[in-house]
Amino acid sequence: MGVLDELDWNWASATGGVLSRRQAMRLGAMLLAVLPSLLDSKVRTVLGGRGTARLEDLAFPDTELARDAERRARETLSPAMYEHSWRTYYFGKALAGWDRAAAVDDELVFVAAMLHDIELENPVPGRCFAVRGAQYAEAALTECGETPERVQAVRDGIAQHITLGLSDLSTIAGFLSTGAGLDLFGMRWPDMDPQWLAVVLATHPRLDFKNVVIAAARREVAAVPDGRLALIYRTGWEQLVASAPFDE
Repeated sequence: MGVLDELDWNWASATGGVLSRRQAMRLGAMLLAVLPSLLDSKVRTVLGGRGTARLEDLAFPDTELARDAERRARETLSPAMYEHSWRTYYFGKALAGWDRAAAVDDELVFVAAMLHDIELENPVPGRCFAVRGAQYAEAALTECGETPERVQAVRDGIAQHITLGLSDLSTIAGFLSTGAGLDLFGMRWPDMDPQWLAVVLATHPRLDFKNVVIAAARREVAAVPDGRLALIYRTGWEQLVASAPFDE
């Protein structure tokens, strides 16, 4: 069994997202393999290369469940993190189209994007924010009367989205990881249409997002020093966020 298979919901709920030394070492090795792709995106950004990935508009699933998730995010998150949730959804959707990824339930990925960082700004010692966010989503979707299968899909996607090595945009975890990765680090920035990016950023402004998310990450790392975010943080996460190709 690979380390990614080990880090399932049973592991997350039992450990709170705390990695064993062996898991941390194996994920660290995976991170070293991922870094070249991130650096390649930054090099292509400097050189000016851009793709044509775009959406025709800024539509989203206007359903009762989606509206409930948006309300929860708006009422709980700081303005900068709330807008990040929207950008994660739109960036993930655009990149999924660019990759021609198999369709994933649009309502569920919207809900997951709205709730994926719902606990980041309120750290709890020894309990990873992604695990607590997954539990929050599980309770919220259950309250809304969703089926166990749909509840589990969102819960697991949120719990897994900060695990290294997730890039399959046909899964909720991969969708969140990739969309957030673009907003945080500029990953795959060259694949985006610059005019469409400008529209997204005007509609959902960054509001000093870099400083807000860095401060939140520092508090999370202090609370969960053996978690997945802490592992990534120690490899230069803060510097990668600060150097993302976005004006604040």
